[in-house]
Amino acid sequence: MLGEDFEACVKGKVDPSVPPENNTATLLAGFHEAAQARGVKTEAFHYFRGWLEDMGESAWSTVGEKIFYIPVGPWQERMTDKDRHIATLMNLNLIRFLASPRPTLLDYGYPEQVVDSWIEKAEEELRHTTKKILQPAGLQKSADMEPQLTFKGEVDPIVNESLVPHEKHYYEDGNIIFIARPNTIFRLYRGLLARHSEVMASMFRVGSDQETSQTAINGVPAVKLDDDAEDWSHLLDFLLTPNVPPYPPPSPSFESLVSVLKISSKYMFDTIRESAVWHLRATLPSTLDDFIENPGLTMYFDTKAAQVVSASREYDLPEFLPLALYAITTYAWRPTDVDAAQRVYCALPPEDLARTVVGRTRIHSEALKLAYKMHEHGLTNYTCAQPITHSRTCAKGRPEALWLKPEDALDEFLRNPLRQLVIRDSCEFHGLCKPCAEAIRARMAADLQVLYDKLPEIFQLTPFAESQASDCPSAADSEDSHETLTNF
Repeated sequence: MLGEDFEACVKGKVDPSVPPENNTATLLAGFHEAAQARGVKTEAFHYFRGWLEDMGESAWSTVGEKIFYIPVGPWQERMTDKDRHIATLMNLNLIRFLASPRPTLLDYGYPEQVVDSWIEKAEEELRHTTKKILQPAGLQKSADMEPQLTFKGEVDPIVNESLVPHEKHYYEDGNIIFIARPNTIFRLYRGLLARHSEVMASMFRVGSDQETSQTAINGVPAVKLDDDAEDWSHLLDFLLTPNVPPYPPPSPSFESLVSVLKISSKYMFDTIRESAVWHLRATLPSTLDDFIENPGLTMYFDTKAAQVVSASREYDLPEFLPLALYAITTYAWRPTDVDAAQRVYCALPPEDLARTVVGRTRIHSEALKLAYKMHEHGLTNYTCAQPITHSRTCAKGRPEALWLKPEDALDEFLRNPLRQLVIRDSCEFHGLCKPCAEAIRARMAADLQVLYDKLPEIFQLTPFAESQASDCPSAADSEDSHETLTNF
């Protein structure tokens, strides 16, 4: 992080007793030192070139490098519209980042009052651009990169006949045009976009403050975006609906919801992102109650579970990972399903592919532990709870297994133990006396809860308590859910 005079900020021990002139630079300098003390590399961009070169000429023909400086906020004079847009995004990203170093700084020994003061004053500096700050960055590339946003003077619509208005979201009274791939134009409303997106509001505000030529189509300012028109179309289906606040269209598909997450996350349409996530929770399993309602996880056909894993990683939705990975791990592949299995595993992020391999072994191990204590598999013998009264009529008082084909039942249990624990709860358990049947159901309910709670550990994920802590709608709802599970 550099000040206006282009001198690097201090990277030695920051003295918390001295009020800093630049709280943003001081905060980041302290974080840099604290992170390094924990063995964390905070300047990964120094290694990018080497990483690219290590991939060889088969991946990149040439690799170049350049160090440049990005203004944090549009404070420089004579900036292009593209540069102002990038500087605004850098400013917004840094504001959102400010609170993240707090735990590391406190753990390193900085006083809490000092750290909180740095964060508060740094946010004020950034929001009002009272400090002219530059962020150094490194660029490695092997081909020309298309800019994310361009303004290049007046555009003659006759010359640009290839631009096609979107069939649904082109409004004649709109006052801003977006150009998305492939050659699709949306004519929209600045005020509506700015109301729901901090990025859009900043972009429009910066544009209106500068007297520079802009791309225009039929007199309407136009912005070229590095996004697919289909993704924007799905987001606008959420935004431009008859209801306020934005509600999703009827029964949006998973693919459309991923498109909404892509655009809403990139441009900070926070309300719309929350709406898309809410709808995902309504359609995808993320709790034990959800699994009990559909133990076959029938929504995860073909590559759907792998797509959910990939989207959960990209858009920070860890709550969907355990059951999506469990579905993949417990697929009942047949010898002829080689192509289908390849499609699924190729759609997974590499680290999660490894999780399914390790998870399969751990699930099998946990299931085997449970199977050995289950009388119905015939692996162990139990006596009836009331032998004097029921031992002659209760199957639990006899040595044979409860199932006619215990080997088949055991095989299915080892493959998918959670599903078996759910569906066996509805079995009549013919041949058992009532006390023994109730005891088996109580044991299965307890085993189901314990095994489900182990899924994050099995797949090496964030524990349920952490991944779902911010997702609970209310304390009352959480208590009701917990009571349902414990009394199952």
